[in-house]
Amino acid sequence: MVIKKNKTSLLNSAILLLVILIAVGYAGNYLSYPFGFGVDFLFGSIAVLIAVSLYGIWWGALASLIASSYTIILWQHPYALIIFVCETLFVGWRIRQGKKSLLTNDVIFWLCVGIPLVLVFYGYILQVGVVTTAIIALKQPVNGIFNALIASLVLNYKPIHRWANSPPNKATLFFEQILLNLLVAFLLIPALILMVVNNNAAIEHEQEALIATLDTSAQNLVTDLRRWHQSGLEALRFLAKPVAKAKL
Repeated sequence: MVIKKNKTSLLNSAILLLVILIAVGYAGNYLSYPFGFGVDFLFGSIAVLIAVSLYGIWWGALASLIASSYTIILWQHPYALIIFVCETLFVGWRIRQGKKSLLTNDVIFWLCVGIPLVLVFYGYILQVGVVTTAIIALKQPVNGIFNALIASLVLNYKPIHRWANSPPNKATLFFEQILLNLLVAFLLIPALILMVVNNNAAIEHEQEALIATLDTSAQNLVTDLRRWHQSGLEALRFLAKPVAKAKL
């Protein structure tokens, strides 16, 4: 009886954790960080990658489908959702094949599958332009790998495997993975900070250029209005002269 209650409790905690991960994944995409120029930094795949690591490929795919559905609202197209679901399926498949390093699996996906999909969807189908496609092809892999890094660090917390009723072999973390996580963190975090700083500088430059353009346009408009007003006054004076002479 005690064993049965323990199993029921573990099952309930596993279901609850999965629901929480799906909700957090959706919220992570909803609370995205806007880089400007139509590019947003998403956080939803952190929870999704944790889900696929703990629950397997199909539950992970479901979590990805639900969490990534917000990108249709955000960007008005389904192609980001397709890419993110493919990311989850690829990572889940690699884990099933015995490749346990979440971070390595995600890096391989973006290099071999993710970037080509971005080029096809954004460059060929959506035709957003070469510069925008290049920005997205850089941003999405960095975003995905950063999220995989955070997910890997969260998975270091052993109790989460117990809450998910995860088999012991899935909870094993190799020393090499820890070193890889730290190495990527040291490389990726400064790059992200630099990206944010440069992006903010670019946005400020664009805003200043836009303000200068609007100011010039406003000055030209004022000048044109003054000329039109002056021309109107001169025309009225010209028309008023015959009337004044007739009265005299």
